Amino acid sequence: MSATPTTAPSSTAAPTVSGHAWYALGIFMACYTLSYIDRQILSTFVDPIKMDFGVTDAEVGMLQGLAFALFYTFIGLPLGYFVDRTNRRNLIVMGVLVWSFFTASCAFATSFNALFISRMGVGIGEATLGPAAFSLMIDMFPRQRMGVASSVFYWGNLLGAGLALLIGGAVREAAATMAPWNFPVLGAVTGWRRIDLDAEIGGPGAHQHLVARTQERRLRHRHHPLRLLRDAQQDHQLT
Repeated sequence: MSATPTTAPSSTAAPTVSGHAWYALGIFMACYTLSYIDRQILSTFVDPIKMDFGVTDAEVGMLQGLAFALFYTFIGLPLGYFVDRTNRRNLIVMGVLVWSFFTASCAFATSFNALFISRMGVGIGEATLGPAAFSLMIDMFPRQRMGVASSVFYWGNLLGAGLALLIGGAVREAAATMAPWNFPVLGAVTGWRRIDLDAEIGGPGAHQHLVARTQERRLRHRHHPLRLLRDAQQDHQLT
C-alpha cells in the first residue's frame, strides 16, 4: 500500500504589519492633514488680506498658488536626494519646523513681498513630508499593503481640505472678536493675523514629539537580508 503524498501548506496568508508601522502611518496622516490646513488657512482671509496690503485678486492668486506651489513642486527633487542619504524622521521634523515657522511669520508680514516669502517657506517645509514619509512607508509595509498604506496617508489631504472648509466660516467670525496679542518690537497681532498665529501655537512641538516616536532605527531595514528574502518569496508566489 503506497503512502499518500502530503502537500506542504501554501503560504498565502497576508503579510503581517506591526502595530508600530500603523502608529507611524497615523502620525504621517496627521502631519499631512495639519500641513494642508496650514496651506489653506490663507484662503480663509482673502478679503482682510486685500484690505491690509492693498493687493489685487491676481496678487492673492500668486500668494495662494505661485508662491507655494512653485517651491513645493521643485524643492521635492533635491529633497529626494537627502531622503535617500539622511535620517528621514529628522528630515520630517525639520520640515514641520520650517513650515510652522513660516506659517506663523505670515502674521507679522508688513508687505506683499514679505507675505510672498513666507508662503514660499511654507511650500519648502511641506515638501519634505511626502518623499520622507513614502520612503519610510516602503520600509514599514510589505508591497501587498502599500496600496492601503498610501490610501490612508492620502486621507490626510482630504481630511485637511474638508476641515479647512468646515471651520473657515467660524474662524473668520472668531477673528473679529479676538483680543490682540502684543509683542515687543513686532507690535499688536489682531484679526486674521491672530488666527494664523494661533494655528501654530503648540503645533510644532506636538508634531515633533509624535514624529520623534517613529524611530528611524526600527524602520531602516529595506536592505536587510530577511527583508530581501521575504520580498523574493512574495515575488515567487505572484508568478
